Amino acid sequence: MIKFFSKTKGVVSVFLVIILVPMMVISALFVDASRVQLANSVAASAGDLTLNTALTDYDTLLKDMYGLFATAQDTDDLYEKLEDYYKTCITSSGVSSDDADSYVNQIMSQLGLASDNKNTNDILNMQVTDFTVSKRSDTSLANASILKNQVVNFMKYRAPINTGLGFLTSLKSFTTLSKQTELVDKRTEYYKEQQTVMEAAHEAWKKINEYNKSEFVKSDSYFSNMKNNFNGYENEYKNIAKKIIKDLYDTQSYSGFTNYSYSIEKENIKINGEEKEEAVFYTNSAKTSKLDTYDKLTDYSDKKKATAENIKDKLTAYYDAYDSLKTAENNLPEYNGNTYGLQFLVQVNRKSLYKNWVFSMKTLYQKYSELKNAYENAATNDSGNSVTGDYYAICGESDSHPLSYYYEKYMNDFDSLAAVFNNAISRYNSTLQGYANNADTNTDSTANKIAELYNQINGYRTTISDAKSNLEGAIPYLNSVKEKIKADGSLKAKEAEWKESASASDLENTTMAKQDLAEINNLSSYLREGDVDNLINRLNNIISHLGDMLNEIDSYTFFGTPIGEISDYTTFTYLLSQNIGDNELKNVPTDSSDLENQANSWCDGRFSIGSAVDVSWENQSGTQANLIKDKLEFYSYLYTHFNVGDVSTSTEEKTEDTSEKNGKGLYNSIKDKSKSNAESSAKTPDAKSNNEINGQADLPSAGSSESQTAAASVSAGESAARDTSDSLSSMFSGLADKIVNMATELRDNLYFSEYVMGMFSYDTIEKENEKQHPGTTVKSITGMPINSDNNHAYGSEIEYIIYGGSNSGNLVKAYGSIYGIRLGFNLIYAFSSSEIRETAFAMAAPISAATLGVIPAPLIQAGIIIGLACCESGLDLANLKEGEKVPLFKNKKTWQLSISGLINYAKGEAADIAKEAGAKVIDEGQKKLSEFLDMTDEELSKDIEAKQEEISGYLEYSYNTLIERHANTAIQKLTTLANNAIEEYAVNPSIDKVNYVSTALDNWLEEEGNGVDKSTDISYIVKSQAVSYIKQNCIQSVITAIEEAGKNAQGNVNDIAGELNTVLSRVRTHITQEIKKAGSKVSEYKTQMINEVKESMNEGASKLKETLNSKIDGIFGNTDAGVNLSKDSDNTGVASLLSFSYSDYLRLFLLIGLYTNEEGVILRTADAIQVNMAKQPNRSDFKMSKASMYVELSATVQVKPTLLALPLFADVKGNPKDNTNWYTIEYKNIKGY
Repeated sequence: MIKFFSKTKGVVSVFLVIILVPMMVISALFVDASRVQLANSVAASAGDLTLNTALTDYDTLLKDMYGLFATAQDTDDLYEKLEDYYKTCITSSGVSSDDADSYVNQIMSQLGLASDNKNTNDILNMQVTDFTVSKRSDTSLANASILKNQVVNFMKYRAPINTGLGFLTSLKSFTTLSKQTELVDKRTEYYKEQQTVMEAAHEAWKKINEYNKSEFVKSDSYFSNMKNNFNGYENEYKNIAKKIIKDLYDTQSYSGFTNYSYSIEKENIKINGEEKEEAVFYTNSAKTSKLDTYDKLTDYSDKKKATAENIKDKLTAYYDAYDSLKTAENNLPEYNGNTYGLQFLVQVNRKSLYKNWVFSMKTLYQKYSELKNAYENAATNDSGNSVTGDYYAICGESDSHPLSYYYEKYMNDFDSLAAVFNNAISRYNSTLQGYANNADTNTDSTANKIAELYNQINGYRTTISDAKSNLEGAIPYLNSVKEKIKADGSLKAKEAEWKESASASDLENTTMAKQDLAEINNLSSYLREGDVDNLINRLNNIISHLGDMLNEIDSYTFFGTPIGEISDYTTFTYLLSQNIGDNELKNVPTDSSDLENQANSWCDGRFSIGSAVDVSWENQSGTQANLIKDKLEFYSYLYTHFNVGDVSTSTEEKTEDTSEKNGKGLYNSIKDKSKSNAESSAKTPDAKSNNEINGQADLPSAGSSESQTAAASVSAGESAARDTSDSLSSMFSGLADKIVNMATELRDNLYFSEYVMGMFSYDTIEKENEKQHPGTTVKSITGMPINSDNNHAYGSEIEYIIYGGSNSGNLVKAYGSIYGIRLGFNLIYAFSSSEIRETAFAMAAPISAATLGVIPAPLIQAGIIIGLACCESGLDLANLKEGEKVPLFKNKKTWQLSISGLINYAKGEAADIAKEAGAKVIDEGQKKLSEFLDMTDEELSKDIEAKQEEISGYLEYSYNTLIERHANTAIQKLTTLANNAIEEYAVNPSIDKVNYVSTALDNWLEEEGNGVDKSTDISYIVKSQAVSYIKQNCIQSVITAIEEAGKNAQGNVNDIAGELNTVLSRVRTHITQEIKKAGSKVSEYKTQMINEVKESMNEGASKLKETLNSKIDGIFGNTDAGVNLSKDSDNTGVASLLSFSYSDYLRLFLLIGLYTNEEGVILRTADAIQVNMAKQPNRSDFKMSKASMYVELSATVQVKPTLLALPLFADVKGNPKDNTNWYTIEYKNIKGY
């Protein structure tokens, strides 16, 4: 037992150790778990308290000026103290030292233990090992989302419940603005293309009319006479050739005659005092001149005797002269009664045959005298005998003979030669003189004949060639017309584009679309591809025949050369010389018969006809040279357009007025001057401040994307509609989808835009404030003055927020965009207003006539309206700059400029465009209604009855305006159809113009009635009544007025237009009166509508807006009270009740910017706030990036374990204090305003 007990000593202790140690460990763990859990709560509570303390340091000036909560710019001192504050909270956990000691003592006594701890307030034993507190940089007001959230929260309690009701109501009007403006552009583009068609047609007609001036068109006998002439050309040219051969070829220099009055006479003369008979050679008929006889010669005399050699030489010389005489005599031709004297004379002269013979005889006489002189003075030989007895074999003799033998022989022969010479020279002189007297070698008549034939032939050729060229010149223009008007041509393409635009679903019931569709249905019906093709084929047939004739003419040749190329005498003789030979022509036979035969043989067969001229086609069907004979329709159309009178053989063209006061000159002046006027009126003012926001350092928007807020520029002139449509399309793209419902996004964007408008300045802020609140200063929503002291870029801030550029650049964009919107609305009104539209047509008709219809009247009409709308828009901009409000959609009262004023201005007869009498910038009724829409329900309920009466008159006016617009589509249709009827009549004079218009109006009205209840549809009822009145009273007068305007193209445009406009105005007035008659369906609906709108005012502005939308725009949009108001709405109704100031447009651009580039707009708002805050005293370094909405606190807290730290319910990390493991708690939290 003792051993047992000794063996069990300490068992209890061991047991207790085994039991208590785990229990203590577990107990400690539970205690630590509780402590860690409690420490977590303590750390979080301390952190929350610390964050709340940090948030108390907000920027009070930012709050006062802009209603924004954000941390102060410099928080370093506070944040340094926050760590101590946090540690204190952690350490005490909010329990005082006395209370802590009391709690510990009570716990220890319950455990039966005594505590000597004198400092038990830190019962959790917590230590802060890491602590940071900071602003969240991503939550600064330089963050777009943060800023927008603050602004929206700020505005929720400041913006009235109906914020921008009028503005919201107006937004719907912008949704179709681009597409309706596009209609204007598409209409203009169509008529521009039609102008190119008419220009081509005019050019074609110029060529055709030149063709009509051809002699063969004017004279039915031209071609037959030509044919006869060509048949006789062979004889003509053969006779000319023979004439040249026989009389003219190289004869002119040889047809004269020199009469040699030579003779040899036997006379007694004294020689050495002794008379002797001697032969004397006289050289004139009077015998006063003669050659020297031998005794007069001095070669030999008594003093100088002739030797035998001398005499022998003289004999030889005489013999040679005799031989020459015989040769000349033999060459001298003989003549007889059949000799062709001219050629005989010419050839004798050309070869000097007669002259040579005469001079040979003269030479022989001289040799005779010299011989005799020598012989008579012969010397004696050594024998004392005369040397004449010396023998010689000379002068062709083989035997020797004494010199006397030769001498006597020649002396005897000379006498007979002299007798023959005297006889022959007398005979030849007489004959040749006779030939010379009768010679006719003048080429003038022959040259004239050749020229005559040449001119005649080439006259035919030129006439035919020019006619062919004119027709060939017309073909490309006609093909251009054909290509443009055919089914897949450019004109049809433009028509399809226009129709597609007018048929857009969201424009289905707009007045613009309806009147355009009505106009489209009757476009160019008188320009038909088949008609043009028929004329082209006809011209091509004529061209082909004329080409054949030219070839036929060219096939007529003489000696291988086309007779049309033998232009003159020189050419003709050259042709002969080349083919016959120059020598042959100079040596023709002198016998008349032989010469005739020779000439015939040379000319026969040398005139060739390849193909005889054929003129039989001239009067055949389909090829008639005279185009008027079968009156092709397109030919008739061209004739009546461009020539004077009805279709006839007359070629008198209408005179185009090229002055600057009519026609194309006036049209261009309208475009140019309206453009310059609009641009001048719309000129952007200078920015009020030189202080730029853009480019400042450290702006919140720095580094963000560039502005994507769409903007427009001032565009006037021809491209105004297209440019405006494009810019409006990009500006309002998707806006319709955004405003379908009052979604949260739209609400927030409206709040933000209202905040910007109420906090910042813009260009017209002072003028608008003076208009609305005279005598007051401009203040922000928070009551701070908006001025140059508080606002860095005073007068340009909101523009910067929208666009982000320089002050001047932003103003250009703002005013340019407003101009674009104004132009869009003004174009819609101007093209929808019958008064403006038809007045413009009345002006356009004579201007178009002055261009011979080349520029279509609808194009000029469009140019006038666009020009007027541009000028009106420029004037609107000028009014907006002055702080005025301008109606979104105008009416007769608020449209300011007159068409006649524009015309006079364009003509240079006025210094500026005159305004309409009584025109107002804004109608008072319109102004009141706009104010009512922006009132709160409480404000609207005050004096409700007075307000109802104020509004009723304007509602009636607006209703009547809308009804008139739809009724006046019938007038527009009337003018279109009347113009078409006139054009059709030009093509086909058999049509009845009045019946044509009446039938077309019925067809149009039938189309308008498809798919509607004709008994209740207001639009149909209005048009039906208008058509009924027009058919009964107006068609003929309108047709006559348009025709007269076209005929009097040279007259004063204003006078002619005034006459036409008077007729159209009378039609318009009667139609309006007819429709407004009491008791009609139209009148009943007007009364009902006014009453319902007045009653809606009792239920507040929202209900008023809803009722206006349904009852004004809905006239043509819903079904109500048994009246069918058509399929779609016309958004211009309510727009005509509202007016916008410059600031309203900025509000619109802000809203657009928030949808297209929200971040950019918001950050630029932050830019404006930052630079304005920096402008305040001692705030020059203010940065939105330092103004945070949230503060972040991070702390690491360690709890000392009771026994040991185990990572069961908290992280375990080493404590830097005692290098043991402590429980670690990570705390992180963010708090903001």
